[in-house]
Amino acid sequence: MPKSAIIPINYHSIQQPVDFKKAILLFDKIILEEQSLGLAREFAGYVIKQGIIDKTHFDFNNQNIEFLATEGLLEFETINKPISVSLDTPEAKYMESVTSEWIAINHLMVEQKEKQDKGTVLIELMNKIKELPNSFARAICIRLTKEGFDSFPIFEAEPNYTSAGKKEQVLNFLLSKIPTPEDNTSWENILDFKNDANTKNKYNALINWVNKVAKKESNLNEIEDEYNYLYSDYLEQFKIHKMKYKLSNLE
Repeated sequence: MPKSAIIPINYHSIQQPVDFKKAILLFDKIILEEQSLGLAREFAGYVIKQGIIDKTHFDFNNQNIEFLATEGLLEFETINKPISVSLDTPEAKYMESVTSEWIAINHLMVEQKEKQDKGTVLIELMNKIKELPNSFARAICIRLTKEGFDSFPIFEAEPNYTSAGKKEQVLNFLLSKIPTPEDNTSWENILDFKNDANTKNKYNALINWVNKVAKKESNLNEIEDEYNYLYSDYLEQFKIHKMKYKLSNLE
């Protein structure tokens, strides 16, 4: 099943380089939440006009979003969609709280449009939703999972694992050594690499290994040896495609 990365975008992250290239190499598609993206763009556009920030990264991110959407590799979702979950589940309570936040934001947006001093209300709005894009990403993931899609929210901060289970340990080890393209790698080169049958096979071998090793008892040395073999095999694809890479984390 195709795997989608749900990337939260807020007014801070859109002013910084968003690593869409890493995400599209590791996932089949990127999903952005439409409302939080629109708010991030509006606020960034405002502070750019005030001369507070440079627009280089902002423009670059928007160009990447447009390119990926045109290529069918990026889709927009909205938090304002119904989800059929049982009312007594934690998921339902979480979705209800996020929806309440969404309604409050819409009220602020109406207020912002009616006021002449748009900057004051806009700052209040941004302070209110600083962490909300992460909540939106989780909520969209819940809905898409209920609808049968394989999707994962991707966050900037490292995860705080609440379990010491094998899979959490393996994932943490694996994702700390992911090779990803250098920033100046062209999209054409990345898509050629991604669509190569050998690349897909070797990447899938890595993912299948994660799922298998999480279900069996192995010591750390055995896990590391097996991983290094598969990792080297996958890394060889970067060399075959003459694609420069860096070692990266994926949380």
